[in-house]
Amino acid sequence: MNLKTCDKHVVASIETPSDAGSIPATSIFTQLFYFFRQYIDYNSDMAEFANMPLRIQKIVRAHLCEDEHICLCVLGRSNLLRPDFVFITTRRVLVLDERYMGSLAVSYTNVRCNVLFTEIRDVKLVRHFKHWLLSQARLEISVVRNIHWIDNISFRSARSAYACIAKQLPK
Repeated sequence: MNLKTCDKHVVASIETPSDAGSIPATSIFTQLFYFFRQYIDYNSDMAEFANMPLRIQKIVRAHLCEDEHICLCVLGRSNLLRPDFVFITTRRVLVLDERYMGSLAVSYTNVRCNVLFTEIRDVKLVRHFKHWLLSQARLEISVVRNIHWIDNISFRSARSAYACIAKQLPK
């Protein structure tokens, strides 16, 4: 800090580096928002099957056929602490989640969606305002009389899942 005199007044000035790389005050919120979106997109990337909970791995293996293997694992966020576990195999889309009965100590695994590719009529990648805000998306898988939603997936993971499903759909 330097002290300078100027017409009977003492003025204090703090020496700072040049303002060439500073962010204007109006865009600080924009920069924080952009960083938050990048942080969410980076941390919710595609998962590995070996890192899934053992109960989930056991259920997925029970649903797989002998010649079927997992192409893609994705985490969707149905609730804050209980994600949807999405597995795309060579034959099906399998979505699992964990539910709690009565207390937080007793839980079970719920199969939310187990759809073969031959049953799928259409798949869509949907982004509403809240999805755009958080860099997320929703997959809508249409079967004969139902639509399965896999919501709040990171946008990058949702694009990969959409491409994987669309590639394996019957023409």
